[in-house]
Amino acid sequence: TMTIPQCVSRVRTSALSSSKRFRFFTLHFSQDGRTKHWELLQTSSTHRTSLLIYNRDTDSFLFPQRFRPALLARTPGGIPDETVSPEGRECSTDGCIVTELVSCTSDSPSNTGPLLETARQHTGYRVPNSLTLMTSCRTWGEKNTLYLASVHESNRDEDKPLFSLPASGIPGFYSDHGHMKGNDLCIALEWWRRYGQDKT
Repeated sequence: TMTIPQCVSRVRTSALSSSKRFRFFTLHFSQDGRTKHWELLQTSSTHRTSLLIYNRDTDSFLFPQRFRPALLARTPGGIPDETVSPEGRECSTDGCIVTELVSCTSDSPSNTGPLLETARQHTGYRVPNSLTLMTSCRTWGEKNTLYLASVHESNRDEDKPLFSLPASGIPGFYSDHGHMKGNDLCIALEWWRRYGQDKT
């Protein structure tokens, strides 16, 4: 089981000259007679799928929590460049732990096999292959297809550190700034509140 660190050391940045996953470029266009320039980052052409897991036995949702190193860039005081500070600095991970949907990439949004395996790895639950397609959204420009699944405690094969959100606690969760959460998670929960309660 991957542990969530409280701090990390030797944190520093360096210039990125090339990437296997991303392409950086500038988009030029005219709007109302004015020339504009937009800096863009293009990801790979894979599809992202995400899963909202509802536990029928506890009337709650199950979410993994993950350390997201990219959020270190917002550390107060900034992150030093390695040309200035080769040893970097030590940083707390406070504010870098994100409550998330189970998510992965696949060759097609209808190919849910990788998503079910990712769910097993991250939550310890065997998720039945009877998923409900909720909706799709854009996450940082990337299309994300959202699914809903129901599990019982009998589906649990392994104990994993998860955040359990009671269904009755959704409104308070939205306003809880102590939990970093993605837009896709909030969209999935709101879809369940409006349309999904008879599907779980």
